[in-house]
Amino acid sequence: MDEQLLYFLEGTRLDTEYMQSRLRHSITGVKFPARNMFVLLRKYADGFFHKGSEPRMIALAGLRGTGKTTLLWHLAEYIHEHITREVFFFNVNILNDLGVSLREALEAFETHILKTSFSGCKKSLVLLIDEVQDDPRWSKALKILYDEAPNVFVVCTGSSALLLHQSADLARRMHTERVFPFKFTEFFLAKTRMEQFKEELYPCPGLAQELKEALFFSTTAEEVMQQVEKLKYGENSIEEYWRKAGRLKEQIEGAPSLKSIVWEYISFKNIPGFLMHEDKYAILDELFTLIKRVVYEDLPKLHLLEDPFLLTSRAERLLLRLAASDEINPEKLSGLIGLKKSETEALIQALHQAELIHLLFPFGGQDSRILKNKKAFFMSPSLRRTLLSQIYGRRLEEPFKAQLLEDLVVMYLKRILPESIISFASSTRHSNPDLVIETHQTPVLLEISTGAKSLRQTKKSKIKHRYAIFVSEEYGSIRQKEDAVFLPLWYFLLL
Repeated sequence: MDEQLLYFLEGTRLDTEYMQSRLRHSITGVKFPARNMFVLLRKYADGFFHKGSEPRMIALAGLRGTGKTTLLWHLAEYIHEHITREVFFFNVNILNDLGVSLREALEAFETHILKTSFSGCKKSLVLLIDEVQDDPRWSKALKILYDEAPNVFVVCTGSSALLLHQSADLARRMHTERVFPFKFTEFFLAKTRMEQFKEELYPCPGLAQELKEALFFSTTAEEVMQQVEKLKYGENSIEEYWRKAGRLKEQIEGAPSLKSIVWEYISFKNIPGFLMHEDKYAILDELFTLIKRVVYEDLPKLHLLEDPFLLTSRAERLLLRLAASDEINPEKLSGLIGLKKSETEALIQALHQAELIHLLFPFGGQDSRILKNKKAFFMSPSLRRTLLSQIYGRRLEEPFKAQLLEDLVVMYLKRILPESIISFASSTRHSNPDLVIETHQTPVLLEISTGAKSLRQTKKSKIKHRYAIFVSEEYGSIRQKEDAVFLPLWYFLLL
């Protein structure tokens, strides 16, 4: 057996010291806060080890930099401390460097570490596999592992482009969780911890769920107001959260305003990997590198075009066009980027699969969804901010701030509402809102802006709706006018 592979396998067993080194900042020693999803992963682990329940193979899929690997380390620490010390970590990038496939490494692991087969192993194990998509045959390796290892709890991370669209056989066996960028409350908690504020500001328990119910599942604008008014004051309330945030900010000498912190979050730091970066323009450079890695490393694995160079060069050009545009017109885009219409449509779908963009369909029946153009929103507003800086320079013009807010709102909605109920109004003959939220029998209309807006966008819309919500950073408090609710951005950020 190759000596380097044996050395790798012996190093897969995790110990407390090594896990702590991966969970703490190398300079300050402060422990990285766990993402909200850690609670769910801990529940899955407890369910498997205490009740034998599924899922026992979990994939974490999401944009690079969203903290998938750190989630693995937090879960490893929890299992190591509370359940079993038989926890092993495989980095598929390193296996690639060794010229060893994941399947070959797992077979060698059985022989030299377990000294028995997975099927014959009587003790429970944990296998954590990072960047699994870097093995060309990862799907088959995981299918075999699931079938042969009933006592093994497996969690892997990887590219959304591949993990969210695996084979039907593996989809039956593997449960996939999407890892999104930070919510604002996650970001601010992480900021208070990593910058060593005197206190840490946790999200108010239950507030996000109650706010979601009030905004999107009420029957009238009056009911929205009544329900949100109940959440405004008192313990674990909207106003209490922002009061605490303001108090914590004031404890830091020279701290920026809360509005500046919110825009720091929107523009640069909603992706966890950039939380500790001081230079915001360095973040833009690194984010552009992140985008290029998705384009050059992930997209070719989808085998969309015969010429990989053509694919990657056109993908970059397409992303720059989408950053400065609105509705997608495949025919027009095809001429601009030099692809056939069918190739452009396939490339747009690939960018969606890779979770660089969200694709929304126009509101209406099935024919509307098939025949009309789609609309692209970026998975993170920071991605659009980065691409815009490549076209227009580092200063962000006011019209583009509104586009970043739209990306932010869609990012939130995709997390909290089912994918099929968010669409946009595509008619050019009438005033239209930005988004249509299809809850109950008739939808809710949503308008997003950086300034104040009149009722015109929704009042003249031909879409029958229960009520409309206007979200803006200019509103100081929630108010109602006719069938519309004017919601401060600060409220929306607590969803």
